[in-house]
Formats: sequence, C-alpha cells, structure tokens
Amino acid sequence: MKKRILLLVFWIFAACTPETPPATRTPAPKPARTATPSPSASSSPLREMTICLGGEPNTLYPYGDPNDAARSVLAVIFPPPVLVHGYHLEPGILQKIPSLEDGDAVIERVRVSTGDEVLNSDGNPVVLARGTRIRPAGCRSKDCEITYDGKTSVEMEQMVVTFRLRENLRWSDGEPLTSDDSIYAFDLLASKDTPASKYLVERTAAYEAIDPLTVQWRGKPGFVDALYATHFFAPMPMHLWGKFSAASLVNAEAAARYPVGWGAYVLKEWVDGEEIRLVRNPLYYRAEENLPQMDALTFRFYPRADEALAALLSGECDFLAPDIPLGSYASLLRSLEAKGEIQVASASAPAIEYLFFGIRPSAYDDGIPGGHDRPDILGDARTRRALASCLDREGAAASVLLGWAQIPDSFVLPESPFYNADSTVYAYAPSAGAQQLENLGWRDVDGDPATPRISQGVAGVPDGTLLTLEYVTTDSPQRRQVSELLAQSLRSCGVGVTLHFLSPEEFFTSGKEGVLFGRNFDLAEFSLYAESFLPPCEWFTSEEIPQEANGWEGLNVSGYRNPAFDEACEHARAAPDDISYSLKTQEIFTEDIPALPLFVQVQLAVARPDFCHLSLDATAGAFWNIDSLGYGEDCAP
Repeated sequence: MKKRILLLVFWIFAACTPETPPATRTPAPKPARTATPSPSASSSPLREMTICLGGEPNTLYPYGDPNDAARSVLAVIFPPPVLVHGYHLEPGILQKIPSLEDGDAVIERVRVSTGDEVLNSDGNPVVLARGTRIRPAGCRSKDCEITYDGKTSVEMEQMVVTFRLRENLRWSDGEPLTSDDSIYAFDLLASKDTPASKYLVERTAAYEAIDPLTVQWRGKPGFVDALYATHFFAPMPMHLWGKFSAASLVNAEAAARYPVGWGAYVLKEWVDGEEIRLVRNPLYYRAEENLPQMDALTFRFYPRADEALAALLSGECDFLAPDIPLGSYASLLRSLEAKGEIQVASASAPAIEYLFFGIRPSAYDDGIPGGHDRPDILGDARTRRALASCLDREGAAASVLLGWAQIPDSFVLPESPFYNADSTVYAYAPSAGAQQLENLGWRDVDGDPATPRISQGVAGVPDGTLLTLEYVTTDSPQRRQVSELLAQSLRSCGVGVTLHFLSPEEFFTSGKEGVLFGRNFDLAEFSLYAESFLPPCEWFTSEEIPQEANGWEGLNVSGYRNPAFDEACEHARAAPDDISYSLKTQEIFTEDIPALPLFVQVQLAVARPDFCHLSLDATAGAFWNIDSLGYGEDCAP
C-alpha cells in the first residue's frame, strides 16, 4: 500500500509534461446550454455545467478501486458522510460529528484474556496469547507496554462511537436511506471478495444498528484512534445491491456503471470514451436550500492537458478539474488569468516533495558504519543542516510552479493548525552553508568552489574523502528540472553531485536491492502523500525503516533513528487533541533533518471567467462544494 501511494504521487508529478500549447483566443460569451431533461423535468432549458476530467472513470463502484476520475464523479453521487474541510470535520449526512467531549464517543475499560481479539502494541490485530505485547488501560507509549502472561485477564481500552444520520434521508431512487445501509456497507467491505482495504474492518469489534438512524462502532481493545469520528461506513444501497454477491458487484452495472446515491446529482447516461451526464437530484438532503446550483452536470474526459485547456478557452468546458496536469502551463495560466480570460484556483495538495538524506544505508545494518564503500558522510546532523542551507528550494519551486507552491520546513503543511512555525528554518544561505562545512572539516583546499571539498578531521570520515553525493530521482521532466537546479546550488558550496534519473519501476523497486527501499542512496527526491489531515510523524519513526526484519517495507528510507522523536510521535498519535506532541515532533525533525521538504505539491483548478464559488481546499476534494458551483448571473450568493 505504501509503495502504491508513492507511485501514485510520482505519476501525478511526472504527468506534468509540456505539450503543444493550446490556442489562446478569447472565448465569446457563453450562453446557457440546453441539457436533455429527465422525464419528470419541465421543457424549459436547463442550466448545465460541464466539468472536464483528466481521464475516464474505471468504475463507479466505491469498493472497486476507483481511479482519480472515478473518485471525482463519486464525490458528486456519494459525497463523504463526514466532510473534511479546512482541517475540520463537518457532518454531511450525519446530524453531528461525534466527540469525546459530548459523550457520543467514549473510551471504555474492558477485560481481555486468552483468545480475545485485540490490537498488539504494534497496532496490529491479533488473538491474545501468551507472549503478546499489549498496552493495558491507561498506557499510550512503549514504556508502559506489557507482555501478556497467558493466564490472567487484563484491562485494555476500547473506543465506542455513536453516529446518527439526518432524518428523512433518501436514496436518489426514492427509497429511505437508513442505518441498515451503513451496516450493509460494512458487511460488504468485510467480504473477502470485495477488493478494498480492510484496515478499519480488521480493527472493528462490532458495527451495529441501534435504530433506523443510529449506528454504533466499537473498536477492538487497544485501538484508540485519533480519527474515531470518521469510522462511519458510507451507506450502500442494500435494496438494490443486496441481491448481488460481493464478487459479482465489482462488475455489476448497478454498482459500477449506474449507482444510486444521496448526492446533489443523479447519473443519467454514460457515453463511453466521451462523457457522463447527470441531473439535479430532487431528493438531495439540501434541496430545500435550492441546491444544487445547476440543473444538469456533464463530466467530459480529456487525458491531454493541452486539449483540456483549449476546450475551456473554446467554451466546451466550464471547469478543469485538478486531476488534469496543468503544472507545465503555469506561465500561460498566469497570463490568461491576468487578461481576465480564465479563473485559477490553487491549494496545497496533501503531498510534499522531499529530498531524503541517506543517513544510514542498509550496508550499515551489520553495525559497521563507514566500514564499507560508502563513507559515513551524512550521519552527522550538522552536515545535513549545512547542506540544507546550500539548497535553493525557493528557486527550484519557482522554476516549476511560479510561486504557487509553499515551502515547508517539516512534514506538516504550513496552513495546518498542527504546523510548528517555530521549528528550525533553512533559508537559502550558500555562504553560511559553505562556512558550516568548512567548520566541520570539509576543506576547500584549492579555493575553487566548483570542485568537491575534501575531509580533514571530519568526525567519522577518513581524511582525504571527497564530498561527493549520488543524487537519485525519477525521470519525469519536472524532477529533472528541480534536481538539476538543486545540484547546481550544492555545487556552489563545494559539494560534488552526480545525478541519476530512473524509471519509476526501477526507482520504487522493493527489497534490499532497491535504490529507495533498500536504502542505497546518498540523496533521493520523491513525494509522500498524506492520507489524513493529522501530522504523519510515523513516516520518520524507527519502526518505519525498511529492513530485513520487516521485509523492506516502510517510508523512513533515510534510516533515521531518534528515540525522542519516536516517543513524541507515539504521544502525538495517541493524543491528537494535545498538539504539543505534534509540535515537538516537528521541532526534533527540523533539528535532525533526515529529509528536507522541498515544496508542497499544488492542485490547480481552472474555470471560465464568470464561474462562481471556485475554491480548492488542502484537506477536501475538488468537489467539496459541488452543489454551489455554477456560472453567470444565476449564481447563488
């Protein structure tokens, strides 16, 4: 799963390849289009909006591994029951967000004994037996874990969360939407024949309907989760899908092609290779607010960014979704926006481009750092800090994203309420970086900064060692551009750099022999994607180091270890309401600098000039406000 996430981010980044620029003529004022009305609609023209996507959905079955385009359409048909917007949870089809403060979420103490299903101290579901490491009630860190003796009963903590649906919810075909539909969704996901992640299912002790509007989730003992308020399983239409087996639903037309939902629009027609047409859902739970804004919605598919932009300028598209890779046209977009021909919305994506330092290569796992072909150049945090001062991150980001990208100093986005603004900041200061290297014993013996420095008295490094580093990344055009700029800035500090560009398959190869997961690099550039709005400190913990013991799985490819960081991260994950622990992890991270965040990936959406309510959010999908989107004079305030 983790490697799949990395590859996904790579493809998003790599897809931003310059193509033939589109025509830049000014589009004529666009009249309202007439959509094909549904049988119950009036004969008057319908207000229709066309959204262009970067591809065609592979399926509209939520459990069928939908691609980016499919997730965009599903957000309109099946909007999230719990919305994330601006780093806050908001109720969608729920009455409220459960909370420990309000009492609809509680942490109970339960007694467990041999044979009970619990989570062990590593967070994995197991059957309790003698020798199992667990955390008894009140324990939230490794220093209070115990080894179960196999005889006595032990108290552990169990979370119980109660969710309540809004009243009078309806599926778009008119059938009532009840708690039974959520229970059905849980059972469906739990089936071995459903090709979707079982992470939450495996950590659930019970999921039960209390009444037609109320569902209660009970976690397995030991699973105290910061995201407990999201553990509501999005309803599935039991009255339509219940006649299918879990295996057959994957390809059933009722699920994969024409699912019913509770969202703002209802799917009417799918023209393969061209478009998907939807119309207003009169049973939408916000219909009394005169939403959605438009009467009809069409998704069209444009795999090529140049063709999508040309379609917008010609009036064939009203809105270009963020999955269309427009990064290569940043300069053109700025120009068109300045002329008033388009609107551009930008927001941070939940992904950061990093430069990882090879602190501890896998060759050192035998306990002999520096006793191999590769000197221990990067093991000293002071060296890494000096190199960070030599790296022109601002210039690299500006070269590819023209000021849209933010430059963080930790693994948390700057706009996040968890961001530690007081952490160490590494501004581009090559003179200071060069001096720091000099002070550490990396001498510029020939007075030429273009040649690599040589070690003289550097701790842990043999005298006469050249300060040369192997820099590896993928072969996407933008990564080539970024890495070449960064390599040049390092060279100006007297650091020799050799660039290596690999195919994604080679770069992300698993196992000890892999460049990344085998920890066989000096510098490695790639992106990490956060699946949650909570700070992902666990990426840099000791347990995330890919190594023989864990099958070379893990995201801490630097080989970074710091017990203080591990402890702070443990507390941060167990007590998310106390942000002091998250702030502490960032303080340690920026001081130790196992990886240097280069810039935040950017999501861009482009629309016609009179488009209304165009807004992207770092924590919400592009269509979080789909019911308010529209254009022209009829836009609601």
